[in-house]
Amino acid sequence: MFEIFSDMTDGVCVFDVKGYMKYINSAASKILGLNASDSYIGKRIVEIIPIIETNDRFMQVFLDFIASKKAAENLIDLENEDGSIRHVRVSVNLFESDKLTGEKAILMLLTDYTELLKVRDVLERYTSKEIAKAALEDYNADQRGGSLVDATVMFCDIRGYTALSGEVPATTLVEVINHHFSVMDRIIGKYDGTVMEFLGDGILASFGVPSRHDDHAYRAVACALEMQNAMSEVREWNTRHGISPFEIGIGINSGAMIAGNIGSKKTMKYQCIGQQVNLAGRIESYSVGGQILISKSTYDNISADVEIKSIRKVVPKGTTTELEIYDVCGVGGEYSVSLEQENEKMVPLKSPMPITFCMVNGKKTGTVRYGAAIWKISDKGAVISTQHPLELGDNIMISYNGEVYAKVTSVGDGEVTVRFTSISLSN
Repeated sequence: MFEIFSDMTDGVCVFDVKGYMKYINSAASKILGLNASDSYIGKRIVEIIPIIETNDRFMQVFLDFIASKKAAENLIDLENEDGSIRHVRVSVNLFESDKLTGEKAILMLLTDYTELLKVRDVLERYTSKEIAKAALEDYNADQRGGSLVDATVMFCDIRGYTALSGEVPATTLVEVINHHFSVMDRIIGKYDGTVMEFLGDGILASFGVPSRHDDHAYRAVACALEMQNAMSEVREWNTRHGISPFEIGIGINSGAMIAGNIGSKKTMKYQCIGQQVNLAGRIESYSVGGQILISKSTYDNISADVEIKSIRKVVPKGTTTELEIYDVCGVGGEYSVSLEQENEKMVPLKSPMPITFCMVNGKKTGTVRYGAAIWKISDKGAVISTQHPLELGDNIMISYNGEVYAKVTSVGDGEVTVRFTSISLSN
């Protein structure tokens, strides 16, 4: 009578209306951990499933149906006699087992998600929960392509990574970066952001896609503020493990971009692409350690609740378009996060300290040295004077008892303020 169920990949158990088993297919026997399934015919569910706490929810699905005769369903953990745990979707319903007599029976359908959930867990370690879910739902289809969305993207990069990688073994460096990423990932998840990619020592995250939120710009900025504040946690961990402290710079931009699966039929990746994504990366390049820079479009989305230190106008290399960027120190409203105050004090020197420096363009350090003098200094920066013209955002390498990389953060009145980005001292 029930041969139709024999070849099904889902488990099928049939009980009479009093709850005694009439049929079980091989898939159900495997899921339930039963060897001689024929020996269970005529028994009740409580005689088949181990009576332990893990299986309470499984039993409850069946008992709820017996009590109400209404379809019941749930995704539960099932523990077999050998102690193995399976993740099973249990559906219980009433059906007509014999059309001639009108006899009714109880149909229990068991769908085993154990292996699928293992795959999902692995995927979530390499991407986000949202992306993993979409990939598993559409795994049989060629889902390449994207759609135009309004979203916010964030680039976050470690300052001083080059010096750090030169002072610790590769295995230690991996531990340091993994701890840092774990802290940042936790905070990004808190604001429903998605880590799109870990880029060496950097992070690319999106807000508003694939999880849709109208306040994506607000979430991104609040998240960035909390990430900067969490660097104290990262530095404490580094100190305990004998690692030099480092900082992060963050750039954020909002706008229209393409989001979707990009790649070939064989290999694809969920990505955000477009000019607005590239712009976020350029904004991040102007930031120094401890700083969050956002575009005008991001600022306009949350201007009523955002607190800024300054506004800068820059012309990114390779373009002729002026870009307005905002140095953020807090947001109010629903999220209400502010940067923790730093007690950084520039100490005037009794007499100017002569130095030389080279210009740095990308990863290339110039060979021409220019003279300069340090007038004030702190642990994180200095005020210098030089005859060579410097512009806001310029990167330089100072030679003094080693190599000190720095970024120009302000220019005016014959003084140039620089923020140290990496320090490598001579032995």
